[in-house]
Amino acid sequence: MNAELKRDLDLLLLISIGVGAMVGSGIYTLPGLLASVSGPLSILAVVAMSLITGIFIYVLSELGKIYLKSGGLYYFAKEALRDLPGFITGFSFYVSCFVGTAAIIYSFILYMSFYFPALSNNLTISPLGVALALFLLGIFTLINILGVKHGAVTNFVLTVLRIVPLVVFIIIALISFKPSNLEPFAPYGFGSIWLSIAFGFWVFVGFESLVLVGEEVKKPAETIKRAAIATLFVVSLLYILVILGFIGAVNWA
Repeated sequence: MNAELKRDLDLLLLISIGVGAMVGSGIYTLPGLLASVSGPLSILAVVAMSLITGIFIYVLSELGKIYLKSGGLYYFAKEALRDLPGFITGFSFYVSCFVGTAAIIYSFILYMSFYFPALSNNLTISPLGVALALFLLGIFTLINILGVKHGAVTNFVLTVLRIVPLVVFIIIALISFKPSNLEPFAPYGFGSIWLSIAFGFWVFVGFESLVLVGEEVKKPAETIKRAAIATLFVVSLLYILVILGFIGAVNWA
């Protein structure tokens, strides 16, 4: 007997899932990394990454409208290429989720150790840090087990908390903006933009989360596409302004 999933996710919650999945700790280190390989040209690199991501998001959102099931990536591969490719795609995605979750928790504990040194020893998490990581993982797992809406609301709050510091940085950076920092615009040559894209594209990963909850979205055919457009706009604007503010306000050289 198949249990029907509740359609609890509206447009705002789905946007927060997409934005929350894409905006992570990487954005805090991205500006310095990109500036080191292409200077001010990295601004255009982020614009290019946004356009490339837009193509992927469009394809996934269209597939999400056709296959209105949770676990989108698995179903897309299964319907197009049959069972084995579907299994490989789904299994690979879940493995990446486990690895990604471990990396996120690890990074969070290291950040927290700045204020609570007992949580780690240099880059090694202490037993106390491991215990805290497992406790947090258990809490968030329990929230999602209780229902997708609970997880989505929690994600919305955490997404806002991640974006607020970036907005504060953007405002301060733009106030301190120095146009002279944009010269020379391509200190390492225009070809360095490809290296920036290669180094930085991973910060856009996470957009696939929009189609993973297709069966739990209200009016999915409309909501998924709108959420995809809004997610791309918010994340792209945020990343472009962050890198622009960094280049203009900081002595990146």
